[in-house]
Amino acid sequence: MSKSDRYLATIRASILTRIVYALDLAISDTNDLLAQHGLLRSQLLDPYASVPLRPYSALLEAAASRTGDKEFGLRIGAMLRPIDLGPAGLLLSTAPTLRLGIERFGRYIATIQSATQVGLHDDGAWAAWIYKVEDPTVWPRVQDSELTMATMCTLFRARLGPRWAPLEVHFEHGGADRGLALRKFFRARIRFDQPFTQVLIASADLDRPLRTEDAEVTPALERHAQDLLARQMESEEHSLATLTEQARRIIVARLHLERISVASIARDLGLSTRSLQRGLAAHGTTMRNLLREVRRELAEQRLDSGKSSHASIAQAIGYSDTTVFWRAFKRWSGTTPRAFRERSERNPCDNETKPSAQPNKPVRRRRTPRT
Repeated sequence: MSKSDRYLATIRASILTRIVYALDLAISDTNDLLAQHGLLRSQLLDPYASVPLRPYSALLEAAASRTGDKEFGLRIGAMLRPIDLGPAGLLLSTAPTLRLGIERFGRYIATIQSATQVGLHDDGAWAAWIYKVEDPTVWPRVQDSELTMATMCTLFRARLGPRWAPLEVHFEHGGADRGLALRKFFRARIRFDQPFTQVLIASADLDRPLRTEDAEVTPALERHAQDLLARQMESEEHSLATLTEQARRIIVARLHLERISVASIARDLGLSTRSLQRGLAAHGTTMRNLLREVRRELAEQRLDSGKSSHASIAQAIGYSDTTVFWRAFKRWSGTTPRAFRERSERNPCDNETKPSAQPNKPVRRRRTPRT
């Protein structure tokens, strides 16, 4: 199984509608651009269809380049409405508090985008809404990340008022040259080259009463979302990955949250530790080997991009500091991170796919960050 097939990452085709509309206004060969990424305009006809996330993300990058608009994803995200996101978006927009809406949205994120995790980490005075794509081959994803953050902040403003602003917005990618445009949109401090993509929100905003719960609409939306989720799960079962690839996906998703062990992965797979060990052995590998492979894959991709610091890479793949990362990378590859990056810069064609590193656990702070 190739890297591009491992994670089964897809996105709701209806999201493409706004993108195609914007492209039609800016260029004359939208259909050709779609075809170059294996996408068709006809896919927009079924609002419940899905398209692979990797070509979708690549299309966004190409659209920004083709139109000369570095903020292409940002502008699309500002236009998306709850209905574009299906029942998950509507559940977010109709909840009595933003916190409850975000929790419901996260519960049904797979109805919009699979192989993706979102979550709210509350630190008391502030909370972080984190966006994590499990598929490391979806890289670069500058436009996708900015589109997602813009969408969420637009939905939050629809609930909290147009003057609302987050505390900070963090992006995995670099982009100092676009900092002014992003600060203007978010009206908050922007941080680039971070180990994960997130928006920081004042906790008081999460619990502000916004409306009375609709006793009829909410259950209907949840039932619809559950039906879509069941359909999504059934579809994925027909193309279920091997035990090794299932374990790999969990490692990518959990690397930032906890110490990876055979026991923790077995728990998530619903297996005994011994059964998982035997299954991995049958595939000629071990949990230690899988963990090393994932870390190396993510680290090499960040180094290939040329924009991530060694400190942020170390944090993104679960190491406590750059020294531990340096030693591990030298052991894996026989070369140093710096030498690997310099070689990649000299020979960019040697790296055909660029999987991304996953967001790490947010650093606990003692005080609310200043805007």
